[in-house]
Amino acid sequence: MPLMHRVLVVASLLALPLAAGPLCVTDTLASYIALGSSGCSLGVYTLKDFAFGPNTAGGGATLALNSSITVTPMTIGGVNALGFSSPVWSAGVTSSQFTTYQIAYFWDPGPIRSLADVLFAQSPVFPGKVQINSTACLGSNFPCGINPTASVQVSDDGVTLALRDIQYFSTVSLMGVIDTIDLHANGASADFQSYGSFINIPEPALALPICFALAVFWRWRRL
Repeated sequence: MPLMHRVLVVASLLALPLAAGPLCVTDTLASYIALGSSGCSLGVYTLKDFAFGPNTAGGGATLALNSSITVTPMTIGGVNALGFSSPVWSAGVTSSQFTTYQIAYFWDPGPIRSLADVLFAQSPVFPGKVQINSTACLGSNFPCGINPTASVQVSDDGVTLALRDIQYFSTVSLMGVIDTIDLHANGASADFQSYGSFINIPEPALALPICFALAVFWRWRRL
């Protein structure tokens, strides 16, 4: 191979983005937590610093373990997502039972301009309710310090459905996210199948339809 050709090949290889870790694959939350600060690669991003808890339960409810929660990564074009599911969430809570979970993770680095959640509810019975709040540190991991935050919320109580939510913001390159998952039976029952957390949904009119379509695709792939 001519010297100039070799130089060009080496230069092109050096110009390629280097993955910070293994590719993100469908696995348990426990496995994602074990990746630590090295994380895994999803598109141009590194997902890392996964954490679980603090979690609480009452009324005799059973808490899902990190080994019983499945994380499903997805990337299509510029849209990236993580799906979360557990048979314990599908079984839900009844009577006076309730559970609360926190799942944290860090997107690093790459352009991020939106956060969206999609909830796949199952059959909550009013006044039982499932609600997921996702809070993001824009420009850093937690604690946010002086950095601004963004938040989205999805819920279902068997009567009022708020299954999709999205927030746009000025582009940042780092984002820490904490998902707070609440299941409250309130004398009836509350459960859900899964939820997805998305970044970089297109603006603005097609955002929620595209977000929902991608979530359906993610759920179909998981099944």
